[in-house]
Amino acid sequence: MRSERDKLLWALFINHRCNINCDYCYLRGLEDTRVIDRPTLYSILDFIHKMGLLKKRLVELGFFGKEPLFDFEIIEEAVSYIREKKYRFLLSINTNGLMLNEKYLGFLLKCDFKIVVSVDRFISKKDDLSLFKYFPKEDLRIRSTLNSRNVGFLERILSDFYEAGFKKISIAFDYTDMDLVKMEDEELIDIFTGVIVWYLNKKKRDRLLFVPFLDRIVSQGIEPIDRDYVKSPFCEICDKIFAIDINGDIYPCWRFVGNKRFRIGSISDGKIRRINNSITIKRDVADAITPFDYICFWAYKKGGYVLQNNLKILRVARQVSSLILKE
Repeated sequence: MRSERDKLLWALFINHRCNINCDYCYLRGLEDTRVIDRPTLYSILDFIHKMGLLKKRLVELGFFGKEPLFDFEIIEEAVSYIREKKYRFLLSINTNGLMLNEKYLGFLLKCDFKIVVSVDRFISKKDDLSLFKYFPKEDLRIRSTLNSRNVGFLERILSDFYEAGFKKISIAFDYTDMDLVKMEDEELIDIFTGVIVWYLNKKKRDRLLFVPFLDRIVSQGIEPIDRDYVKSPFCEICDKIFAIDINGDIYPCWRFVGNKRFRIGSISDGKIRRINNSITIKRDVADAITPFDYICFWAYKKGGYVLQNNLKILRVARQVSSLILKE
């Protein structure tokens, strides 16, 4: 088996139900309220196990949905089946956290789940940190999605998370925000530069604080990487990331679930079709984002302002890292 860095992530959608309606939700097409049935669930788990053996990689099974906690008994049954079959899976769950309680949390922690909670400060109902007041923060990872309305509060968002006890913090970006692309690069550079100063000061006193996106900006600024760009690599779809819906259909990642045009296989036929996830890009675009070359395949396929938002964030991150290098 390879190391955890080379693991396969399977995002398993166990339902189409959610308790809130986020502006940036990419699953609006899944309007029914269906839940995965048991035979399909077990077949999917068998399939994922076989794929892990075939590719000689560790497997992470991530429980997704519109909101997986809606059907917690499905998660319990999946874990029971995995244990019965002695499958070696790393387990994770992505949730908005509004339904998280002591019972659910106790089960997830006992089963060594990586728990990722989405709390979108200032832009949605997922904004109540008091929900996690009595939960062990060292066992929870918290994530906030940024758009034009709240990116200016990023330092406060991170500070609020940190003061609430969270040490593992992720930030994502709403590429579907039409106003984000209108923001000037200089404004975003100023925001992120200030945030980096806050982050580095906190890191000096607390090495457990971990914000991957900011760490990448800092490390690339200190130790820039020279790369020869011919094609721009996307995120790790169809190599380390796959998604499976409640029917057993396979997609490049969770953002494509339900879009039959991007269906790449099914557990019923046991095959996964490779897709062309490379693209020749203009040299000036490559230079602008080097070494932040994480181009979202979904954003690329959406095109237009969605892709431009993705490239804008990469370009800004590159420029902020260059400022760090100069200093």
